[in-house]
Amino acid sequence: MNIIDATIQVNPYSRPGRIRPETKAVVLHWVANPGTSARANRDYFASLAKQTKAPFRYASAQFIVGLTGEVLRVMPEDEVAWHCGSSQPDPASGQIYTDWAREVIGPRWASRWSTPNYATVGIELCHPDASGEFSAETEASAVELAARLCIQYKLDPLASLGRHFDVVGWKDCPKWWVQNPDLWEAFKHRVAALVTA
Repeated sequence: MNIIDATIQVNPYSRPGRIRPETKAVVLHWVANPGTSARANRDYFASLAKQTKAPFRYASAQFIVGLTGEVLRVMPEDEVAWHCGSSQPDPASGQIYTDWAREVIGPRWASRWSTPNYATVGIELCHPDASGEFSAETEASAVELAARLCIQYKLDPLASLGRHFDVVGWKDCPKWWVQNPDLWEAFKHRVAALVTA
């Protein structure tokens, strides 16, 4: 897999420069900005460093997979990215994070007083239209990248791959896989097949 180094500068809003103490899961997202490129989304994360007035926005991910399957590394993968924190309760549990997050990522990170960002890798996926459906190229690269990360961090793809929705319970992210959970399960099985190959 060819990963393009496109690291952004260290800043409080998108690359805090902190090393993750552990890695318990890989969390997938959609960029929610139809038709935009991986580079455009990377540049958006970089632009957050220039914020001067509140309210400040915090957002990033370690990787972005583009419309044609290109993979950008936005920061070193062992650093913290701001991709799956929450202050809003999960509708199902009434707690800040879901049961899945507390079980897989652990109560140390998935709690009112912390954030799963300290124990997860985030992958943003570009999509051509508002349906959120990913191109075959984007999905193929996401499978390969997720498998690589699962091998690197010794994670079981069927247990430790999550959607942003799985972490917070209220966010329709990634929309295509939240609305089509069978396709999400198929994605995880494709990753697992690559991990065990």
